[in-house]
Formats: sequence, structure tokens, C-alpha cells
Amino acid sequence: MARPCPDQGLLPDEPGGPVHRAHLGHALLGGPDRRSHPDHPDRPHHLRQRLAAYRRRRATARFLRQPWLAQCRGHPQGDARQCRRIDRDRQSVSAAGDEAPVLSEVDEGVGLITLNRPDKLNAWTPAMRLAYFDVLERFAGDPQVRAIVVRGAGRGFCAGANLSLIRAPDAQSEALRAAESREYWFPLSIGKPLVAAIHGPCLGIGLQQAMFCDIRFAACDAKIGAPYVRRGIVGEMGITWMLSRLCGVGAANDIMLSGRTLSGEEAARIGLVNEALEPDAVFDRAMAYARDLAANCSPLAMRTVKMQLYHDLMDDFTPSFARSERLLDEVLRGEDVKEGIAAVREKRPVRFAGLDPRLARTGDLPK
Repeated sequence: MARPCPDQGLLPDEPGGPVHRAHLGHALLGGPDRRSHPDHPDRPHHLRQRLAAYRRRRATARFLRQPWLAQCRGHPQGDARQCRRIDRDRQSVSAAGDEAPVLSEVDEGVGLITLNRPDKLNAWTPAMRLAYFDVLERFAGDPQVRAIVVRGAGRGFCAGANLSLIRAPDAQSEALRAAESREYWFPLSIGKPLVAAIHGPCLGIGLQQAMFCDIRFAACDAKIGAPYVRRGIVGEMGITWMLSRLCGVGAANDIMLSGRTLSGEEAARIGLVNEALEPDAVFDRAMAYARDLAANCSPLAMRTVKMQLYHDLMDDFTPSFARSERLLDEVLRGEDVKEGIAAVREKRPVRFAGLDPRLARTGDLPK
């Protein structure tokens, strides 16, 4: 993680570096032996099923990353037949998508991400990490997406890591983990606001990923905690750093040293989540909040403020103040300020432009 250049402004000199994705094929199975085919009679039935499901998930992910799909989203007035084809294709992959570890859709400028292992309380796996970060990266570069909501399918947000894979990792999980180069704090670098809708269990790495969202709404009866010490494990992936900054050192000590579970109500009292609500209201509140951001806030200003908030956590006051002055000078010369003032004078809704894809990321966090 490199410290940003003191003269770095809103526009980076070049887009972020390449992201390595998993390239899994016959090599994952030990070579191009024809028995690697999922329907070969010598391969056990349960393994054939797992391989077939895995390939369906990868096909769905490849489809959703097609450039023409993003192009049609970005150009509503484009070719109508192409857009209709996209709708048909989206419907055709929905069955395969039901098995994907992460689902995604866009609604009124809000990108919705659903962690999708409901039978396992959305326990975190390398495949889920890869898919989640892929969707975040895609939404970050889509000008039509202005805010992002993250939720869990079924009865919880994320119950933590998949313990069976920790005890005995399989070849597929090991290959996915080795191929993923994006750090666990990757959501902090997304140049758009992330809103977490938390219900049911939100534990361990589930809590860590919820904290890497910018806003958190939780059900009052949600089960929130970091039970590492009760499993003989230490704090992982930056959770102690975020906890102490969100709710103070005293509360962080209590949560980490006791490993106890907090309700959503208690989490709201100590500042770990922004608001606790009745379980049925959490998702609607998160979507309404995100839609308000998408409709009324400048994407460029939100991206810049998010960068300021997290970078300033690790900097002294004087350089932070100087950076804010420099950024203010830049935005005052931009179009969004003109549009914001014009909307007030004309008593009409604002019409801010979408975020330039070159600004999809806020840059690496300073050391």
C-alpha cells in the first residue's frame, strides 16, 4: 500500500493496476485428462455435481462481465434490440445465478449485492470473496451505479468463515485464494458509498466486511460479534484497526477480548452500526438511503469525500488540511458545483453526471 503522492488530485495519472483473476480449467484437476469432464463415468457423482455447478457459476460471472452488457447499461438510448437481448439473457442465466455465491442487480442507480449461500448462513469462502470483489469492481466502473447496497440472502448477513475449508481446504478453494490479489480492505477503495443491510448473524469476517462498508443498518435482533478468542484465533484482516476507529478502544477491547455477541441495538449504541431497526425494515431503509445518495449527491464529491475520510484516518491534521484545500480548489472549477448551484436557484432536482470510470477507485490506502 503506497502513500499517495502529495500532489495527487481528483484524476489519477492512470487507472489502477490490473487485477488478477483466477483462471481455472483442467489444470485445477491435475491436467487435461479427459476424466476431468464432469460427466465422465469414472468420476464420483458428488464431484461431477460440484464441477458442473462451478462451471455454471463461472459462465454466469463471465456473462455479467461482458463489455457490451456494461455498454448497454451506460447508454439507455442505444440499440433497443441489444437491450432486449440482454434482458432475455439475464433471465436465461437466472437459474445458474441462483447457485452463484454472490448475486447482483441494478435498481434506480443503486447496485445491489447479495451474499448467496443461505443454506450456510452465507459463510465466507474464497469463491465468495472472488465473486464479491468482482461485482464491486464492476459496479465501481459503471457510471449508472452511484451507490451500492450489500446484504445477505436467507437468515443472516454472513456467519463468518467456512470452518470446514479452514480445517481442510480443497484444491479449488486453495487455487481461488492464491489467484485473488485484492486485499480484504478492497471495499474501502471503491469510489462509491457502500451501505450494509445487516440481519441475523454478522460474525467474524462477516463483521469485518460489514465494517468495510461506509454505512451500516442492522436489525435490532441481529447477532454481531468477533468470536475469534473463543475459537483460539486472533483478530484477522484489519478488524481490530476498524473496530477501534468505529467505536473506540474501550468497546473494541470488550468485543475482541470477550468474543461475545452484540445485538443490533447495542451495536448502534456504541457506534458500530449507524442505526438499528425492526428486522423487516432494514433492507428498505438501506435501499432508501442509497437511492437518496444516488438521486441527490454528486458522485465525484462522494468519491472524493470517501477518499478523504479513510486517508485522513492515517494522516496528521496539517497534511489533511492542506489536501482538503487542494481538493476544494479542484472541485470549485468543476461542473458539479455549477449544477448544484443552478439546481438550487432554479428549484429543481440536481442532475449530476455519473462518475468517470477512471475514478472508480479511491487509490491505495497510505501505510
